[in-house]
Amino acid sequence: MSINNIERFLKSKNIAFQVHLYQYEASDLSVDTLAAMNGWDVTDIFKTLMLTDNSDRLIIAVLSGNQTLDRKRLARHLNIKKVLFLSVSDLPAKTGFQRGGCSPIVLRRSAVVVIDSSVYSKQKIFVNAGERGKLLLMDAQDLIKLCRADVVSISDDQSE
Repeated sequence: MSINNIERFLKSKNIAFQVHLYQYEASDLSVDTLAAMNGWDVTDIFKTLMLTDNSDRLIIAVLSGNQTLDRKRLARHLNIKKVLFLSVSDLPAKTGFQRGGCSPIVLRRSAVVVIDSSVYSKQKIFVNAGERGKLLLMDAQDLIKLCRADVVSISDDQSE
């Protein structure tokens, strides 16, 4: 795979990262399957979920692969009534990404990025590089700063 815009952007910001190519099953893009197929710990892979609110604002939730998003908790943090997942068909037009290749880095339009507080337990994490088959291993703090992310508890397995 060739270098992509996200990698170019990270290099331009002098942010250290490592590219990891991975095998995936197009019929099952779950983080559990990806981790199992490639011998990685599912808690080291942070998935990117694309959502929106009633005003069509793009919201990106990033959480550990073993966690489930608590949409009510996310909505409360953002002081809105509810958040909705973007449909798979809307992903390319609204984000520039396809399902299984969503990244919180370098989007076509501005977005609110919220990363689950479990990120604080990790020095380095894997995040999607913006295409299927490619992850970036990078410093968790670099991702937080780069995305100007809020870091709060947004998973359903954490107490408030």
